[in-house]
Amino acid sequence: MNNLIFRKINSAELIVAYDLHCERVKDMVEKGIKQWLKPIEFSKLEERQKKQENFGLFLDKQLEVFLSLTKRQDYHEWSHILYTPGTTWLNTVSVKTKSKHKGLGKIAVIKAVEYLKSKGVYELYLDCVINNGFLVNYYKDLGFEVLAETKAVYKSGTFEVALMRLKIT
Repeated sequence: MNNLIFRKINSAELIVAYDLHCERVKDMVEKGIKQWLKPIEFSKLEERQKKQENFGLFLDKQLEVFLSLTKRQDYHEWSHILYTPGTTWLNTVSVKTKSKHKGLGKIAVIKAVEYLKSKGVYELYLDCVINNGFLVNYYKDLGFEVLAETKAVYKSGTFEVALMRLKIT
């Protein structure tokens, strides 16, 4: 896998990233993993694109993993824990369904962390649905720690979610 490149995606690649995300959401829902019940709205990804927050892991010039690294100013369900605006969050990690079980998602997160470290960012947050524990354990394997758990109410329902943080060293 020497032909792996992690970089910001360009505007022309955004629809490819969105299609990859939609495919991944469908696959996860079919397996009972309820991180998303429907894809994130394309307009949300367009907003992130304007801020240059969308990244991809490319293998042989093909997008295999899409993710966003966002600056978050409000914390909704985590406002009783997080007080400082402007923390960096890992969002929308989506691995091409055909590339599952190759470790590319983990490689993409590791590359994202390396990128953030080069930019002077030393903490990365995420929240994920606890569900059967798959996602929590996935991120724990990457060094994230669970800071808190709560019930969060979204348009699609109420879910047990975990707030996780990685200290970047």
